[in-house]
Amino acid sequence: PKAGMVFYRSSYELAAYKILDNDPSVTLYRPEPFTIEYESNNGLIRRYRPDILVNYENDTMLVEVKPMWKLNDSKTQLKLNAGREFSDKRGWRFAVWTERELGL
Repeated sequence: PKAGMVFYRSSYELAAYKILDNDPSVTLYRPEPFTIEYESNNGLIRRYRPDILVNYENDTMLVEVKPMWKLNDSKTQLKLNAGREFSDKRGWRFAVWTERELGL
């Protein structure tokens, strides 16, 4: 309801959307809202789309939804670092939601 019609790529994303829809402090969220550029290990510029931009009553948070087993992957780490830096520059919070946060 807070994002309109959304498509999800995984059961993890669906669980995240349900959490956000049921959180009264969330005013709006947008799946894959924009593209962030980052530098790969070989120096090339890559792009990725973060999973969810969440607007709360008093602040904003960028959320990346990932299974725990993927967190140690070097490519995932580069993306998470880029998302964190992007958020920091805008005064947003940044979070990674795994099975733990999603209750899976």
